[in-house]
Amino acid sequence: MKYIRKIIFTIIAVAFIASLVIGVGVVFAVKNVNVSLNCYSYEDGDPQAGTEIGGYKAKILEKVRGTVIYFVSEEDIAEVIDGDYSLESVKKVYPCTLNITLKERKETFSVALSDGKYALYDENGVLLDGSSTKRNDYDVALDLKNGETVEKAAELCAVFKNNFSAFRSMVKSVVFEDAAFASMPYSNTLTFNLHCGTVIEIWDYDKSYTEKMKAVYNYFVKSLSADEKTAGKLRCNIASDGKLNVVYI
Repeated sequence: MKYIRKIIFTIIAVAFIASLVIGVGVVFAVKNVNVSLNCYSYEDGDPQAGTEIGGYKAKILEKVRGTVIYFVSEEDIAEVIDGDYSLESVKKVYPCTLNITLKERKETFSVALSDGKYALYDENGVLLDGSSTKRNDYDVALDLKNGETVEKAAELCAVFKNNFSAFRSMVKSVVFEDAAFASMPYSNTLTFNLHCGTVIEIWDYDKSYTEKMKAVYNYFVKSLSADEKTAGKLRCNIASDGKLNVVYI
């Protein structure tokens, strides 16, 4: 009899736990998704923006509907975001709602193609258009003479932006180049041609690049006059004593 009571108690306990798990799963399963756009192409109330939002909302719900909200990751959402937008943020509103913000990809880089067209990329080096017949005047022209990838170039250009608090409005073109001759005192260079007229040249950018860019920024802001910022070249390298060396030429 004692064993029968234990068996009955165990069955009841298992049933209770199972119902509790199912109940929690139902309560905390994703049912609602709110999508907002951080973009420059649409004004508030633009019906096309509503169409974009509706399309992404449907994609996201198809991916995560019924999933316990706690287990939904940003990677799950990012998998279904494509086209002109990238995932900016995901906020979980318990018990069952996701508030999602999408950021419009901004055309930032252009690479000239052999047929006179352009490949256009966003600020992260993601391809937007692989065969454009025109480019925006403020696209930053990339010249990857050393075979650097666009994604890596974008990563390095982001360091410029982090220091100067601007990039597209300041930089006209960026050139990545290996040393053409063995006698050169560097193995590669990264050159920023600024709209104001100054050229910034980083020798051996694959070594201590972040520190070099910070040193260039400090020199540009603190040591150059207004006239000097309209011409000339700022060059940064590591001197023979191992210290960063910034010179204005």
